Amino acid sequence: MIRSFIAAGGVRKLAGMVGMGLFVLLCLYTGLYLRWYIVPQFVQLVEPTANKPAAVYIDFADPDDYTRLDRVRRIIDGEQGPFIRSHPWENWPYGTHPSTTAPMDWCILALYQLCTPYFGEPLDWAGVFVSPLMYVALLLYLTWWSRSVFSILPRMFLLLAVSVLTGTTWATAFAHPDHQSLLLLLLAVALTTEWKRWGDPEKGTEISLPWSIFAGSVWGLALWVSFFEPLILLGVVLAVNLVLRRREQLPFLGAIGVWMLLFTCTEGFHVFTPELLEYRDKLYNWGLTIAELQSLTFSAYYNYLTPVALLLPLLLLRFLLKGGNEANDPLEWRHWGRGLAKIDIFVFIITVVLIGLTIYQQRWLPYGTMAMILFFSMWLSKEQSIWWKIVFALFFVYGTAQAVDHSWRNTGEPQVVEVKRLARAIASRSAASNDKSDVRGLMAPWWTSPCFLYHTRLPIVASSSHASISGIMDSAAFYTAMNWEEADDILVKRKVRWIVVYNPEFILPELNKLVYGPKRSNWPRPVSAIVANELFKVRGARPTRYVLRAFQGDHLRLYEYVPPKPAATQPEAQPMPAFPPSSGSSTNAPELQNADLPPMTPLPPPDPAPLLPDLPPIPETPGSTNKTRPKR
Repeated sequence: MIRSFIAAGGVRKLAGMVGMGLFVLLCLYTGLYLRWYIVPQFVQLVEPTANKPAAVYIDFADPDDYTRLDRVRRIIDGEQGPFIRSHPWENWPYGTHPSTTAPMDWCILALYQLCTPYFGEPLDWAGVFVSPLMYVALLLYLTWWSRSVFSILPRMFLLLAVSVLTGTTWATAFAHPDHQSLLLLLLAVALTTEWKRWGDPEKGTEISLPWSIFAGSVWGLALWVSFFEPLILLGVVLAVNLVLRRREQLPFLGAIGVWMLLFTCTEGFHVFTPELLEYRDKLYNWGLTIAELQSLTFSAYYNYLTPVALLLPLLLLRFLLKGGNEANDPLEWRHWGRGLAKIDIFVFIITVVLIGLTIYQQRWLPYGTMAMILFFSMWLSKEQSIWWKIVFALFFVYGTAQAVDHSWRNTGEPQVVEVKRLARAIASRSAASNDKSDVRGLMAPWWTSPCFLYHTRLPIVASSSHASISGIMDSAAFYTAMNWEEADDILVKRKVRWIVVYNPEFILPELNKLVYGPKRSNWPRPVSAIVANELFKVRGARPTRYVLRAFQGDHLRLYEYVPPKPAATQPEAQPMPAFPPSSGSSTNAPELQNADLPPMTPLPPPDPAPLLPDLPPIPETPGSTNKTRPKR
């Protein structure tokens, strides 16, 4: 038996399987290592004090992460059912109808159940681990799928590139529980099913009905997660298949329709709300402050897609030229690609489209990176020149190292510790309040508001969702207000009790883009923002209705807004009774000019604003100035 095993090449196959298994483990370790360190200091250790034990706080990577976890917490607490169709706690007090959907909530909820026996804050740790687990699932799937599609070298590149390139690393990083990780997994699976569901005439395989149903189900689930990126990409897939194959599979389309009917009946269709049309100009200004909505500059293209992407146009052209008919001139464009299979042309078109969308908006970066990886893997499986492969390998190794170094240096400061301290201040003041029915919201810059929402459980005016654009504009108008009357109107309209004030030097440039547009020539002088500047000063000339409750170092203040009570209705004045005339006077008026009146008692001076004694300022991080972290 052993001899027959050796004679049949069993040892070689076994060695190949063991070697590939070790390589997969190496890719898994490297990928998890990079995903841990791409979000710096997301685990914050707080030393014990006389009053409080040691604590571990999680600082998540993005404002949307806090909104996502707050949704899951409300499902756990029973405040909402499994389908959350509206967010009354955002854009307070009007609420929003966000485009966020349930599948990612359920993934976090399932992981929460697994973390409960082992962690003190299981929801926080479920948010930490959910996206890296999507990467693990993607890596294992590609390991299984690629064994029948690529040879050993393209397989190794595919697994290594998914593990180390910046686009896929950031989408599946630790402490980043965003729907991008789930969507990346689903779209990668959906694109790779094109190799299976159409069969391979060269290998004698026919169209696979199970693969068609499976592919349609994956596309339908991806549309449930997000109705934007998958819808555009599905349209491209259908158009390419109709052109190349002159048809599309009915089981595939039927499976997509079933899933769309399922999520429409259960969760509803709330992708767009008509009131957003009123703020389309403001939405454009707001988009200028968000990195993922910006176009990809050359430096960003170089750093995020890595320098290996510089070879992409050249390799695309070479791919078409090598696909030309050998009997014809390969430089004649009419013969380009004639020797390529339909799946090769499919991957070529998908790569061009997704890279173009990535250059247009950075939100497509994870999916453009995945398409680029698939194309490079397919190119490596067909390229015969060893020199081209060596040049490609050098670009890939150098580019990956530089991209990793850039991603580690281009990071923000953690904010969870200071938010936790302010949350304790708010909880202490709320507990001491006699009016338990006073439910009012919190005002903060839009990129920090979700963190306060999650840790204070107070409704917020502004949020990181486009659906709360009216609250975003009102918060920006408050901090840039030039008089106290305008600020009071906004606070009363929005039912605000707590106000978080950052250093105006850091927040006014971002807020001015919303209120006055992107041109700096239209911005007023920073000192004209009286409300933000005076509230930031601990002893500023502010009205007494703004009560300072806590401050953190030299960059953060917490105020409680106590609106003035409406004046009581005065009774109608009664006519004064006539005085009898005095002797020696010809008038009826009383002689009060020389009357002895008691002196006026001066009012006591107002009490200084109480400060919480147990809130020491946060120690400054050497070399850091900006304590607010804008959205990535």
